[in-house]
Amino acid sequence: MVLRSRRDYLEAIRSRYNRASKEAKSRILDEFCETCGYNRKYAIRLLRKQVTVNSRPS
Repeated sequence: MVLRSRRDYLEAIRSRYNRASKEAKSRILDEFCETCGYNRKYAIRLLRKQVTVNSRPS
């Protein structure tokens, strides 16, 4: 999976993950790890991380 695709997939899943119950989070996390090939703990950090927008002048 290409890095850009992984980022898009992460953004799509992040909001669903944060609203889910504990059991649902486990299923979402399993699916995410299998699809992207990430380690489980690393995937948790990615999914819980707040999105920041770079506001550097161009």
